[in-house]
Amino acid sequence: MKFVPVKVITVFVSVLLASSLLSADTLTLNDGQVIEGKFVARDDQNVTFEIAGQQLKFATANVKSIAMDMAAPAAAAPAPAPAEPVAAAPAKPEKVTVPEGTRVMARMAEALDSKKHKAGHKFTARLEADMVVDGVVVAPRGATLYGVLTDSKSSGRAAGSSSMQMTFTDIMVNNQLHPIATTDLKAKTDNTAKKTGGTVAKGALLGGLMGGSDDAKRGAAIGLGLSVLTSGNQINIPRGTLIEFQLRTPLTI
Repeated sequence: MKFVPVKVITVFVSVLLASSLLSADTLTLNDGQVIEGKFVARDDQNVTFEIAGQQLKFATANVKSIAMDMAAPAAAAPAPAPAEPVAAAPAKPEKVTVPEGTRVMARMAEALDSKKHKAGHKFTARLEADMVVDGVVVAPRGATLYGVLTDSKSSGRAAGSSSMQMTFTDIMVNNQLHPIATTDLKAKTDNTAKKTGGTVAKGALLGGLMGGSDDAKRGAAIGLGLSVLTSGNQINIPRGTLIEFQLRTPLTI
């Protein structure tokens, strides 16, 4: 395709017009020239006209007007070649479900004491490892878990046993709270009247021993982990204690 400056086009156009079609589109330039031919295309830079089989380009800035011959519709501009397809990256699933029974490890973010904290007391813990399903991280390590004491009893000085039971209710992921249902975590000491010192825990499902006597270590090694017992017959779970539980229902995030 040729580009012809306006200043040198007059002679060439007069020759081509002699052989142009009887019905034609009309191109009027700013300098007064009127050219008949067949409109081909137009963009920001040029107007393309076909005259006697030759396609000529005129600078758009020099074109005053274009009159189309409705009896002979102008040829449509050629469609651009289709772009090469780009392989799309695999989309991340909108929702991922962690199945029921999944084991979860967490670390206590605060301490619990059967003497100070009663049923209804809320506490927090943090995930010890990523929660992963089919290679997708559903909840990252360090995500906050929110729990509540469902039972907490402290023994008297003379007799009785201490007990503590807890569960988790929510998990924070991407600044959004998601309800969570977990198995209960339980710890219970022997009746003080039956054993001096009251340092043995039964049925404890709490991990990360951080204190207590040798008797407490042996007696607490039941279930999923160890309980922590300190002074007297009370249950103490220090900050940083490692705990393990399971999802009681599926968790979808």
